[in-house]
Parts: sequence; C-alpha cells; structure tokens
Amino acid sequence: MTSSTKIKSYDLDYIWHPFTQMKEYLKEDPLVIEDSDGVYLIDSDGNRYIDGVSSLWVNIHGHKVSKINKAIKNQVDKIAHSTLLGVTNPSASLLAKKLIDISPAGLKKVFYSGDGASAVEVALKMAFQYWLIKGKKRKNNFVCLKDGYHGDTLGAVSVGGIDVFHSTFKPLLFKSYKIPSYDSSDNTIARLESILIKKADTIAALIMEPYVQAAGGIKVATKGYLKKIQKLISTNYYNTEISKDINGVETMGAIKNIYAMLVGASLGLSGKSQKFKIRDKYYHNTSSALLSKSLAEMKLFSKKMKGLPQTAYGLAGIGDLYVSVAGGRNSQLGKYLGNGHKLSLIHISEPTRPY
Repeated sequence: MTSSTKIKSYDLDYIWHPFTQMKEYLKEDPLVIEDSDGVYLIDSDGNRYIDGVSSLWVNIHGHKVSKINKAIKNQVDKIAHSTLLGVTNPSASLLAKKLIDISPAGLKKVFYSGDGASAVEVALKMAFQYWLIKGKKRKNNFVCLKDGYHGDTLGAVSVGGIDVFHSTFKPLLFKSYKIPSYDSSDNTIARLESILIKKADTIAALIMEPYVQAAGGIKVATKGYLKKIQKLISTNYYNTEISKDINGVETMGAIKNIYAMLVGASLGLSGKSQKFKIRDKYYHNTSSALLSKSLAEMKLFSKKMKGLPQTAYGLAGIGDLYVSVAGGRNSQLGKYLGNGHKLSLIHISEPTRPY
C-alpha cells in the first residue's frame, strides 16, 4: 500500500483540483480521504468527517450502501459498459420505464448523460433543434437566473449566473437573458414577464434550478414561485391576429416608430437630469397624452392610406406601439434626445432589455 506521504506528494505534483486556488492549495497539507462509512468520510489518519455535501451532491444515499454496491458489482460481472448508439440493454430500458412512470405527463423519453453539465448541454441543444425543426430559426436564446449554476461546460456556463466562477470565459460564451435570483421573487417574475413580452420570438427555453439555488448560496424559492413561472412560460405573449387590412397593418408598422420616439423624448424631458421647470412641464401625464394622440393619428393615417381605421386599435396598432414605447430602440433614442444628448453621440444597437 502506498504511504500517505507519497499520496500527498503525488497530489501536489500532478493534480489540478477543480474550483481551487492552486497557489494557496500547494501551501497546505492535503487531506487524503481513503475510506467511508455511511455518512462519514475517513482520512488516512482514521479521522471521520460527516459528508455534508454528499461528495458534491452525487452520493445522496451515503457510502458503502450494500444494496447499491451489490447491484454495481453484479452489473460489472456481466458487462462494464455498452453504448446506446443503435442498441440497448436491460438496465437502461428498465430504468427508463421507471423514470417515465414517475415523471409529469408529457415527458415520454429518457436521454442518459454522464453528468449534470452534459445533461444541460443536451437540453440546450434539444430546445434549439426543436425550434429549428419548427422553422423558427430566431428562437435561439435562453433565459436563466442570476446566481444560477448548471455546470462548467461552455453551454452550461453561458446560462449560469455566478460571475466569480465564469467571468473569465465571457468571450467564449453565447448570450443569454438573465433575470433576478430567487431572493427577489416578485422582481424575478416581473422581469421574466417583460422579457417574454419583448423577446418571445427569440427565446428557445428557460433554464433554472427548481426550488433551490445551491452553488449560488442556498437560495430557496418562495411559496408559489414556480407555479407563477410555469404560468408565464405556458402563455403565448405574442398573440396572433388575422387581418385582411394589409394597407392598415403596413402603415401601423411604419409610423409607430415615430410616435415611440416622441413618447420617449417626453420621458427624457421628465427625467431627473432635467431642471424642475422642464420636468414639471413634461411629466408622465404628457407621455400618456402623447400616446393617446399618437393612436388617434395612427387611425387617421390608416384611413388615408386606404386602410381600416379600427386596425389602429388592434395588435398591429396600439399593441405594437405599446411594445415599442416600453423598450424599443426608437423610444430609447427619443429618451436620450429628451435628456439633452446630441444625436451624433447616440448609439443604440439593441432594444432596452430588462436584465
């Protein structure tokens, strides 16, 4: 048996430990775990430690559980590994049946993965490919939570929310929409709803840790939180309205941006950076009045362009105008101008986003 001293020496010489500041670790005397017993880990000197994190959440049944050990040994005596690429095996099929039996309705298939991060990668690909097959190529973005943790592969990191772990790798990651953590549940719901309203046509899926954010600080969701999330993501925020009024719909789409800019300018003039006299004159009531006037003019424009006046009151009119005012680039441009910024110095590449 190799001595504990040699094991420690080999460890310091050859192992790069995960989530470890190696410069500091190399100054320490390594703790060598070489045995276990139920909930306990036992080091090379016989000291016992309660395994409070279940060896990072994977040994949830404890150590040396005779029933589990026996099943593993029996399986290894038959075959250690067999691919599922075009073939199957009894263990995989029987377990899949049991998992589906206890899963919510609608979940009908099991995909086996070697670890959590790999499972997340597969889930992201599945969501992306689903919408691709449906012909919705723009639905390639994901919504995730700040302080969330889903693994350390690039896809999993892209939808993670712990900057101290992953900020170094930002240039390698794809963009995701991040909403507040569980510790501000009402704010999370509001932000998620706002993103879904503005970006529903680009979102492939929402990924989150159900109920507890572990690595993010053991943050527990409030009662009813997940039900609210479920209700939001089960709703179509972009409703379809069929219209034969092509002239009216096209007119609404063309001119609503001008009105969004005007309302934005009014909001800029009522901002804190303005003098009180200006703020008092252009307060939020002005924005409301402009919105009302804008709708009235959109109705007249529609009629002038041989469209139907009532189109202004539908999703193509007031619906589209509201979304543009709430966070579109044109309303942002107007707001900047209202705040006194020069047009030549303003650059807005994307709409305002609630994250």
